[in-house]
Amino acid sequence: MPEITSGWQRSSLSRDAVLDAPEARDASLDGLDLSDLAIRRGRFEGVVFRDCLFVAAALSDTTFTACTFQSCDFTDATLARCAFIAAGRESVRFRNVTFQRLSAKECRLPQAVFERCNLYGVALEGCDLSGASFTGSTFSKSYSRKVMMTEAAFRNCRLRNVDLQRAHLEGADFTGTSLVGADLSQANLVDAVLRNADLAGVHWVGADLADADLRGAELGGLDLLALKAFTRLRISPGQQSALLSELGIVIDASEDT
Repeated sequence: MPEITSGWQRSSLSRDAVLDAPEARDASLDGLDLSDLAIRRGRFEGVVFRDCLFVAAALSDTTFTACTFQSCDFTDATLARCAFIAAGRESVRFRNVTFQRLSAKECRLPQAVFERCNLYGVALEGCDLSGASFTGSTFSKSYSRKVMMTEAAFRNCRLRNVDLQRAHLEGADFTGTSLVGADLSQANLVDAVLRNADLAGVHWVGADLADADLRGAELGGLDLLALKAFTRLRISPGQQSALLSELGIVIDASEDT
């Protein structure tokens, strides 16, 4: 497999070039311009990408293991079946990016910006996206005017203080995830799975939790009256007291005298 070196710059690459099976390990790549390129079956391990441009690039079947992205721009890029494993990624901005079946495990994306991105089929495990924003992004795919499917999984992740206002997350899986302080105002969480999630301090105004599964979750601050809907919301018996308390209802076990 060809190696990527620090001299691998736009001046030496033709526009719309195709890089097949590039590989780099334990390297630091600064100011690399990969705009408009196609990268297929790439393998990057322990690489630091600093001030690199992936504008309108097409990445497919590429794996980044323990890589770090600092001040990198992925505007208008397409990532198909790419995997980020145990990566430390900082100061990353994704604008108009199409993610096709993105897979990430134990990655760090604090304060990452996902602006008008398509994240259908995203599957994150043990990742830290604390403070991330998803303005204008979608987790759905339209098959026709009347048929739209949503698919997203954030299992055992840290999504503290994330901005998911008005997000369509029907059926999304947040099992074991910390959403402390997250903004889920007006989010569609119909049939979502939030089992054993930490939901303390979440902003719920106008959110739809119909048919959602919150069994075993920390529900501090969940005001049912602030929701758009909560029909058939599932909770465990031990959570009843917390929900009733938020409604101002006092549970008195004493007998009438």
